[in-house]
Amino acid sequence: MDGPTGLDYDTGALDERAVVADLTVTFAYPKLGHFRFPGASALGELVIADIGTDPALAADVALEVVTPEMVREWLPPRPPNAHKGTFGKALIVAGSVNYTGAAYLAGAAATRAGAGLVTLALPAAIHTAVAACLAEVTYLLLPHELGAISAGATRVLAERLEEYDALLLGPGLGREPETSAFVEALLGGVRGRRRLGFVGAEESTASPRTLPPLVVDADGLNILAEMADWPKRLPPESILTPHPGEMARLMRCTIGDVQADRVAIAQAQAAAWGQVVVLKGAHTVVAAPDGRVAIQPFANPGLATAGTGDVLAGTIVALRAQGLASFEAATAGAYLHGLAGELARVEVGVAGMVAGDVLARLPQAWQHITGM
Repeated sequence: MDGPTGLDYDTGALDERAVVADLTVTFAYPKLGHFRFPGASALGELVIADIGTDPALAADVALEVVTPEMVREWLPPRPPNAHKGTFGKALIVAGSVNYTGAAYLAGAAATRAGAGLVTLALPAAIHTAVAACLAEVTYLLLPHELGAISAGATRVLAERLEEYDALLLGPGLGREPETSAFVEALLGGVRGRRRLGFVGAEESTASPRTLPPLVVDADGLNILAEMADWPKRLPPESILTPHPGEMARLMRCTIGDVQADRVAIAQAQAAAWGQVVVLKGAHTVVAAPDGRVAIQPFANPGLATAGTGDVLAGTIVALRAQGLASFEAATAGAYLHGLAGELARVEVGVAGMVAGDVLARLPQAWQHITGM
């Protein structure tokens, strides 16, 4: 009852002689230690029993465990007279010659998570490979050097940004110098010259003020970490989706520092950076700049495989394009992704689960939550 003997309910610390339970029943609300390791591994199935506690007691609590009821309230309706513009337009800047799969997974996930239109902006060199697998998106072909996006792509992208409701930057970009220069120019408002033949036309810019609502993932985060003033380059309440290694690079600390107190770290950095932080891992933590924190109920080792982060990023940008606010899009996206992972775990097990298994079950996850 409440937790195994030997579990610290605040820290998740676990005595070496602790009981390892098959079932844990706790009352009214879960405890933080239920979602922190190593203690979380000793719970078995966790059941939260309603004992008639007044909901007002938790009204001012900033930290919540995500439930399907919360997510159902946030997911947008699907009216019968809708058109593709109803569900938003997402632009995804992704991929390089070594990471074609990242572009595919992120783009496909955005379509599976309900975006009305998805455009993949990728190096022209990998277009044929990705398009052969993914027919449901449109494409914007970018200049490249040896299969990685080049600095000249900034101008091409800037001309199209205003068409989109949300932007995802990062999956599979790689960290070539030209690509780093592209990201820095995109976020820094560096001007690019538009040309008609040999005649210069007016200049176009891309800046944090003109970018659509932004999600940054993977190599986008790694490139940010190399920029001294990166938080100032982003629109307020952009969504950052680091795994512990990427979080450590952004903070210039160790992975151990990040993992020592994931909730406190995510909450503090979201406030310091003015961005929504999705700290991935077992019981993914989503933190907002205003102090709100949402803990995902899922701890699935099947998700510890390449490409699942690309699926998550695509899911989140789709929800952002559909009009959800940053914190809600990040929280609902992580829940949909986690639930899809649980559905895959039941059907294929954890050892052989791949990112495509999660991708394929996103529509089922949505249906489980909404009935649609």
